[in-house]
Amino acid sequence: MIVASAAALGVCASCALGTTDLGTNNAGTFQLDSLVSGGITRTFSVFIPSHQSTTRAALIGFHGAGGTGADMRMLMGIERAGEVTGSVIVYPDAVGSSAGHTWALGCTNCTTADAAGIDDYAFMTDLIKRLVQKYSIDATKVYVAGFSLGGSFAHDIACRAGGIVAGAAVVGSMPSADELPQCHPTRAIKVILVLGDADPNVPWLGGGDFHYASAEQTAQTWAGWNGCTGAPELAILDPVSGAPGGAQRTSYSTCAAGGSVRLYRLINAGHTWPIGFFSASDLITQYFLE
Repeated sequence: MIVASAAALGVCASCALGTTDLGTNNAGTFQLDSLVSGGITRTFSVFIPSHQSTTRAALIGFHGAGGTGADMRMLMGIERAGEVTGSVIVYPDAVGSSAGHTWALGCTNCTTADAAGIDDYAFMTDLIKRLVQKYSIDATKVYVAGFSLGGSFAHDIACRAGGIVAGAAVVGSMPSADELPQCHPTRAIKVILVLGDADPNVPWLGGGDFHYASAEQTAQTWAGWNGCTGAPELAILDPVSGAPGGAQRTSYSTCAAGGSVRLYRLINAGHTWPIGFFSASDLITQYFLE
């Protein structure tokens, strides 16, 4: 659903279509690339690590509503991990003026992009094909992550898009009542859910303007989809040794092959991509790329 994001930053609007070198970062190289999907030219930036690997993973990061791939690159900042692990990091852009820089979730008028008839699921299928063909990624090691509306899109790709991803990290969002009926996962995957329990946009207990599922309900739903058995494990993650609060983790680890579910409750946190003591970027690196 549509929720707030960081202010948009331009993504090389004057660059020619195709592949444009965006310079080096952490010893790898950034490029601006594009493809045509659904008759629309779609752009995305790609971090390419300096060393080759025959088993390259890819992590695709989705920005929030009104943002760009450049915003997500600044927010997630995971290129160093991409260089160390030999992983490709990708930041796609939602369609601009006609769709308000929002992602289409595939439900009637859920977002401006849905109302405009954009098919972002087809774009993701086309994008992954491009990554396999051009950037030599392993199609079995594609992961998605997103913040806010980007988190909604990451969630929905994981549960709807025919098993094309091996894991999803959803930060600052949960699925809405309009999205869940379309979810039919075809395989067990790694799922990370991160939400502040004081998020004013996406209530921890569910509800809100878009009738979100609660965080715990979403984790339980994924545990069922992933074939997890047994009670979840609970842990408190302290900001400093011995201190209370910080973050609470609920883990479902005894699941079908390839599956796990981890829910992180950020105590007294709002609508945010967490950094510092608890880093969403470090968490994603640990579970998806290492």
